[in-house]
Amino acid sequence: MAASPGRPKSSNNTAADDKRAQLLAAALALFTARPYAMVSTRQIAAKAGVNASLIRYYFLDKAGLFEAMIVETLSPFLRSLEQAKLSGKPDPAALIHLYYQVMQPNPDLPKLLVRSLWDPASVEYQLLAPVFSQFAQYALPLMQQVLGQPDVLQEDVDINAGRLAVMSLAIFPFLAPKMVLEQLQLQLNPESLQRLAQQHGRLLHQGIFARKE
Repeated sequence: MAASPGRPKSSNNTAADDKRAQLLAAALALFTARPYAMVSTRQIAAKAGVNASLIRYYFLDKAGLFEAMIVETLSPFLRSLEQAKLSGKPDPAALIHLYYQVMQPNPDLPKLLVRSLWDPASVEYQLLAPVFSQFAQYALPLMQQVLGQPDVLQEDVDINAGRLAVMSLAIFPFLAPKMVLEQLQLQLNPESLQRLAQQHGRLLHQGIFARKE
């Protein structure tokens, strides 16, 4: 019978948590750099500096590690979206800033998400589709809720076009090829992304949002 994922029996839970975190970090680095099929559990363990058997303890297999890596990387953004939803009137420009904050430590993750969702027949798609659906059930209704409120968009702006504009501003910097970023003199560091989020906020408020008298 297959073992359940968990942690090795150890009195040192901190050390165990560190090894699990090392595996997740190594998996993120390798899966964003190479196709899923080209990454092995031995490569992940070697990059993490731990025994490959720990992957079975924590995640059962490569697929479980891949799924956990996506879920745990996106979970801060999902929690923040839920808090924003409960707050009542989140600002779309603030959501862009939030997205940048979550993605900045993992700037290649959006490329991995797009690549994984491109081919429905791929293993990555089968693993990621349920996770992405969970993400979408928070993000898309929240965006609809925010943009659909009275006096948020200008009268001649379609709500779906407005939602696409916000999503495009948030996502594109992380999908742009390195050469494009260099030509635009844009770096994906915290300071640059904070300035970019502020600029995008002004662009939205002056472009498609209703002007406040």
